[in-house]
Amino acid sequence: MNRYRQIILVSSVLAVFSFWTQVSASQEKKEGPLRFRALPKKALFKRGEDVILLLSLTNNSNEPIFVSRLNTGEFVDIELKGPNGDEVPWQGRRKIDNKEYDPADFVVLKPGQKITANRIVSLKDGEGFLVKQAGRYSVKAQYSLGPPDYFAPIARSARIPPGPFPSARSSFCVETCNPSADTTR
Repeated sequence: MNRYRQIILVSSVLAVFSFWTQVSASQEKKEGPLRFRALPKKALFKRGEDVILLLSLTNNSNEPIFVSRLNTGEFVDIELKGPNGDEVPWQGRRKIDNKEYDPADFVVLKPGQKITANRIVSLKDGEGFLVKQAGRYSVKAQYSLGPPDYFAPIARSARIPPGPFPSARSSFCVETCNPSADTTR
């Protein structure tokens, strides 16, 4: 290969790399270093069936990010609105703060890497939302570890992004869906 072709090839590779770096940086500014989603496992649940949300975190940054594995009820706050548009109250214990955490409950996501977990949010074993009315429910959640300094000893050199990271609002139905019901208020 002659020198001229090598220069064009290297210039092309650098241009593509520069473009993807800019796209990635603009994506991070738009969504933040993490994208958090909380989506119902399915659109229609039977009355009394476990209502399950699929939680996911995706690293949108160009560096390793320290996050929860999402396998406990901590670090995710969920807001659930019932068919009448009113907030469905949570029953049971709330988030535990200021405790010692097991490093196995966390993971470092590489750029572009994603982690998912299923979370039962309906009342089970005395904890959850009492989902008893038929109709459309809306759900919105947010993920946050809290103060980054608190997790620095177990995060090592990975970035701990300050939250919160909200999900988009989504919905699911129990028994039936009323298309005119609006629970997004």
